[in-house]
Amino acid sequence: MINQKLIEVLQCLDEAHLQKLLLFLQSPYFNNAYNAEQIVDLYEYLSTPEQLLRLELIEKKVLHERYFPQHSYQPKQKNPIDALTSDLFRLVKEFIHVEMAREDNYESKHHLYLARFYLQNNLPDRFQQTINQFSKYQAARKDIGPWYYLDNFLVELEVALFRSIFNTYTNDINLVSTHKSLDQYYRVSKLSLTTALKHQKTLGLIDDAGVLEETDCLLKSFNSIDAKTEPLNRFYNIIIEWLDNPPDLEDVRKYEAEVLAIRDQIEDHTLRNLMAFHRNFYFQAFRKAPNSSTLAVELIDIHKRHLKEGFFEVYGKILPVSLNAIIAVALRTGDIAFAKQVLVDYPPGKITGTNYAEEAHSLCEAEVLFKNKEYDLALEKLVYRNFENINYSILVDTLMVRIYYIIDNELIYNRIRALEQKIRRSKVSITRQASFLNFLKILNQILKYQHDKSSGKWLKIKTKLEKMEIVAYRTWLQQIISE
Repeated sequence: MINQKLIEVLQCLDEAHLQKLLLFLQSPYFNNAYNAEQIVDLYEYLSTPEQLLRLELIEKKVLHERYFPQHSYQPKQKNPIDALTSDLFRLVKEFIHVEMAREDNYESKHHLYLARFYLQNNLPDRFQQTINQFSKYQAARKDIGPWYYLDNFLVELEVALFRSIFNTYTNDINLVSTHKSLDQYYRVSKLSLTTALKHQKTLGLIDDAGVLEETDCLLKSFNSIDAKTEPLNRFYNIIIEWLDNPPDLEDVRKYEAEVLAIRDQIEDHTLRNLMAFHRNFYFQAFRKAPNSSTLAVELIDIHKRHLKEGFFEVYGKILPVSLNAIIAVALRTGDIAFAKQVLVDYPPGKITGTNYAEEAHSLCEAEVLFKNKEYDLALEKLVYRNFENINYSILVDTLMVRIYYIIDNELIYNRIRALEQKIRRSKVSITRQASFLNFLKILNQILKYQHDKSSGKWLKIKTKLEKMEIVAYRTWLQQIISE
């Protein structure tokens, strides 16, 4: 097989980028190697629609004989074709760098580099003009977030350097503005990361009790910042407060309205995270009142609206955890039709963040089939894989155990014992581990006394479940106990 990394990258590029890459390779500015023509020819050969579909099947020997017929091919050794494909991949990586740089706040970087050029070449008037243009550009920007403040800081740093060189000693050298921009960037970045960390800690994914001790001291000083000048600061502080003290539902509704009111000023990934917290707080409220039909309708409507707005998507695709969350909410609220439609709209090809997109999709399909009491079909959908996230492997096992209980499969006892060992040995948080182990503990007792429901021991199982603070699939366990 030829260069594996080259194959993967070429197959990721769409037609427009493939054409841009060809122009890039044909440019002597970028491709000035002695074998430039060979590199272009190799790319044209590999990037045809027919070849792109079968790159993994192209033998290195065939390519070697095409480009280096004068050299004999040596299996399991370095050959001239290896150097040629490496040269092509080096230029492909450079092309990606150029493209990403053009897309990554290109306008602000344009002003920054131009100002730096004028400074280095002793053109103070042109430098000042460029800084003024940058200020106008920043004032017109709608996306206010960490990168906005970082751009401010980087340019203010250039201004400070400029004034340290061209200073008349009648003004400061811009250190105040530089510090202010750095503080703004740090505050927003720190708050963003803190909310994510605190959320993971709340979920039991992080067990270190002292992980946020120093951060808590900093957060107190952030509370005094004017929310009008830094609106994200206020939203993050609200989230941090709510993670410790669950909010009233009306406050959660107001939060969403306030975020959406300035959505044009918020970067896409930041807006996506703010909306994820909104859904989380709403879901927590629903968990406390699972029989509320009003809350169920509102919760599923929020997910439908956010899905339509693209708040779940990352680069046009969806993460397995997001897909799993949508399906879970749809099934909890009884909207099976919506769950099925989501799985149609987001097939494995539209799932990102995992090497096992098909298996992650099949897990969600199995959950829907299980809810629909199509147990045999659900069992067929379950596929074992060594998922990057051990929690997905556990989810496959727990669903299989529940199916085995329903269909009265005698293998359930072996599965429970194996799953218990997997959970104990897995690197999951103590809280999450306890949740799954408590589920298996209750299920074992149900299996033991299911034929003697009139005894006091059956009632004890129900009481024990009610007293458990954390247990996975509590609602399902309550249902089978009540049957």
